[in-house]
Amino acid sequence: MKVNQLDGYVKSLLSDKTEVFKNWVTLDEKAVRVFRSSQPYYQGKDELQKFDTPALKLLDIYNIKCIVSLNENGLQPGADVTLKNKGISYKSLPVKDFSVPTLDQLLTGCDAITTALDKGGNALVYCGYGQGRTGVMMTAYQLYSLKKPSKEKFEELVLVSTYETGQRPVLESFHKKLCPELYK
Repeated sequence: MKVNQLDGYVKSLLSDKTEVFKNWVTLDEKAVRVFRSSQPYYQGKDELQKFDTPALKLLDIYNIKCIVSLNENGLQPGADVTLKNKGISYKSLPVKDFSVPTLDQLLTGCDAITTALDKGGNALVYCGYGQGRTGVMMTAYQLYSLKKPSKEKFEELVLVSTYETGQRPVLESFHKKLCPELYK
């Protein structure tokens, strides 16, 4: 599945008439807690991420208190301080474009999202474009959050994931790590 086929998809998220995020989607439209998108100001490849006034305004509007980035690059100089001053945690889990996050990266990302939600904030997950690596993390988070995990639910979530070629095996391994009793 492609990101633009997901429910809640918005091609461009603007702030002050400036396109900040592309491919904006919320995982759960009613609760609106976990969002996904491209990196801010995406121009076709992973770059150092910039958080200026328009970007910060959107993070504030959506009560984003945690960013999980699977972008292979980090933040532009000073952006870490800017985010921290706004009370936003930034978890960098660098993954090369079209590559696969590790199980540890997925678990770290899920823990960061859960911590933000438990504190009343919302979370944003992105990579570069907001498709493959982001899709893997979002599906991992859905699996991590399941109250009643099952192999059937795993298949249902993976079917609507936006993972890319070669990324499904890490989701299978992640599910097995979370629910070893289902694979005995």
